This record gives sequence, structure tokens and C-alpha cells, in this order.
Amino acid sequence: MAWGAAMTSKILFVLVCLAAVLGFQNRDFIRQSLFGPDLTFVAWPADDRFRMIEGAGLSAAVDLLTVGVDRPEPVAVDVCTTLPRDPSGETVQISAFHDYYCPNCREVLLALEDIAEADGVALTVFDWPIFGLASEQAARAAHAAGLQDARPAFQSRMLGTTFLPTERYLNDLSQSLGLDPAQFRSDMRAPSADAEIAATRALANTLGLRGTPSVIIGGTVIEGAVTEAKLRAVIAAERNVSPPGC
Repeated sequence: MAWGAAMTSKILFVLVCLAAVLGFQNRDFIRQSLFGPDLTFVAWPADDRFRMIEGAGLSAAVDLLTVGVDRPEPVAVDVCTTLPRDPSGETVQISAFHDYYCPNCREVLLALEDIAEADGVALTVFDWPIFGLASEQAARAAHAAGLQDARPAFQSRMLGTTFLPTERYLNDLSQSLGLDPAQFRSDMRAPSADAEIAATRALANTLGLRGTPSVIIGGTVIEGAVTEAKLRAVIAAERNVSPPGC
């Protein structure tokens, strides 16, 4: 009997320790499940018209092609005319800056696509290549697909696979999307692709974004990985405030 009681006590002790460890590891999930996401807004340092909440797992924006090379001064753009806005406040505008090689971008974009199916929410995706040549080629391919009205299909495909900048891959990809392969490859090299990538980089720089994924919901900036629950909570909060003034 004494041996059985001692063994039961040891088992209970192990279970309590295990529960404590699991609770600590999943404390954020448990807290959000019980009390909802923690929305602590602070000022966005790059532009006082915006506010921010903390994310995690941010991939820093470093141009791997030009490290150590002198680059021209970044161009500033007018955020009010470049970033999607709805002055009426009836639609919550979401802008997502991502790179197809960004580790945390896929989960964030998939969550945003689900969220954007709701009324009163509009999603705009900006391809911001920060991981070098392959990332830039993927952004060019997204641009080329858009010129043939297939950008959403291209984006959905890329969220489930890895982009390879080889001629065979590009031919197979464009054919599978129902595109003209020759036109697709040509449009990837077009000046309009250069212009789109340059414009996105300029916008990200003007906004003070530090990497991907970066999401702007109304007037709130979120950098890094973020849960769908927190995204939805920020959207709900943004419905009650006016969009950033211009």
C-alpha cells in the first residue's frame, strides 16, 4: 500500500511538472484562448500617422545582390497616394509586404487570404524581394503573371511550392497557369517589372518597414509572424478608427 501511494505521488508530480512545462511553452496560445489577443498599440517610429503592434520572426530586408556595393539614395514616395486607402472608412485596407522565400510569409498570407473573403476587407499584396536573385525573379514572375490576369493564381501556386528561376520551370509554370510562355518570360524582363519592384522598395523604405512579412491594416503596422486571431482583432479595432490622415 505504501509503495502504491508513493508511486501515485511520483506520477502526479511528473504530470504536474509536465503540465507546467507545456503551459509555459504555450502560454501565449492559452492566454489568447482565454482572454483574446493582446493588442498593445505603440507609436510607429517612422510615421506618426501610424501605430504598431509587435510581431515575431521578421526577416530583415537586406539586398543580397548589392551588399558592399554603393547604392543610390532610396527614393521617398507619397504614402497617401501609393498605399491603398479608403477615405470613407467603410473598407479596412490591408497591405501585405512579402517575399516568396520568406520563412513566415506563407502562413501570414494564407491567413490574410481567408480574412479577405469577408465583406469590408480589401487585401493588396506587394512583392518585396529581399533575399537576392531568386526572390527578385519570383517578383518579376508575379508581375508577368499579372499582365496576363493570372497574378492571384500565380500567388496561390507559389504559396504551395518553391519558385525556380530556370527556363524549363518558367515554361512549365506558365503553361500550367494557362499563360503564353514566351510572353511570360518577356514580361519578366520588361521595364514595367523593374518599375514595380523599385516602387515597392521605395514604398517599404518610406514606411520604415524592416523586413518581411510586414502587414499594414488600416493605420496599424505589424512586422513579422502574427496569428490569424491577432490579425482579425486588429481588423476589428481598425473598424472603429479613421484611416491615417493625409
